[in-house]
Amino acid sequence: MSDLHKHHRRRRSQGGDDSWGNIIELPADVHELVHREPGKAYEHGLLVKSHDDPAQIRPDIAGFLADLGVEWQEAKPKRSRLKGAARAARKSVSVRLPEGVDGEYWDELLNEAESVELEQPDTQFDKTLGKITTGKLLVTVLERFTGRV
Repeated sequence: MSDLHKHHRRRRSQGGDDSWGNIIELPADVHELVHREPGKAYEHGLLVKSHDDPAQIRPDIAGFLADLGVEWQEAKPKRSRLKGAARAARKSVSVRLPEGVDGEYWDELLNEAESVELEQPDTQFDKTLGKITTGKLLVTVLERFTGRV
């Protein structure tokens, strides 16, 4: 994915400012297309006339690109990070595997950590069950690693 560029929908030369609604972020290649194809950009709200209020005109990036015969899929917006009480109350987390680690290797690491945990004399898990859920295992490993047990 290309870098995002800040794009003024009402051009600065026409009195456009940095206000919400006038600025949108576009991938660099799409930003270039907007300025190369201003007629289509005006039709789809990516450029607005000096007498128009950009906040009142919805930009249609997908339609603009479709008119030009370019395929594009809008990226999902990132979720904001949880803080404070909301972070403390969450019940699940996602783990991004490091570069070069695939799912099979991750499973091997988890199995090894589980067997090591079940061998510990102070394990909090019932050894006769022979299995620890991934979430509980990861929390236990982190607690042992950080000395919080």
